[in-house]
Amino acid sequence: MKKALLSITAMLVLLLGVQTALARRGGASQGRGGGNSAQRQQQQSRNRTQQQQSRNRTQQQQQSRNRTQKQQQTKSRTQQQTMDKGEQAGKGQGKGHQQQMDALGKQFRHEEQKHMQFKARLERIRELAAKKGDAKVLDRVNTLIEKEQSRYSRKVERIRQRSKEIIWKPLRTKGSRRNEKKRQGQR
Repeated sequence: MKKALLSITAMLVLLLGVQTALARRGGASQGRGGGNSAQRQQQQSRNRTQQQQSRNRTQQQQQSRNRTQKQQQTKSRTQQQTMDKGEQAGKGQGKGHQQQMDALGKQFRHEEQKHMQFKARLERIRELAAKKGDAKVLDRVNTLIEKEQSRYSRKVERIRQRSKEIIWKPLRTKGSRRNEKKRQGQR
């Protein structure tokens, strides 16, 4: 009996020692350490949400700053453009010799590109019709190619005429004619 009591007491002492050691390490056992892990998890979760909220706030502030900067840049660009227009006193939009020539060059490139694409399509149709041996389609494609070539030639000629008018137009302004008449009258 003494042996049984002694062994039970030894086991109790051993169990208390193990429980104390686990509590000190932070194990999820009974006693002191059991509640700490749940509290720690809650605290970590709160910290994560606070960090996320902080990141969101800084992102919103950065986006707001970016929007403000873009608005200021746009405003300064429009102010600069109006100042540039003011420096061109007497010139309306698009009335400058160089601006008109640039516009004609752009129009010519556009027409040339359109002509080349259309002509390439018609040439491809002609090839396919020749392989197939379809005479009706070949005749129709040939007439369309001729029509496209004449349309393109007329358009190019009109662009050339307009460029000549633009080049010679500044020499024939009303003010220069008046001055010439005054000079001729004084002689």
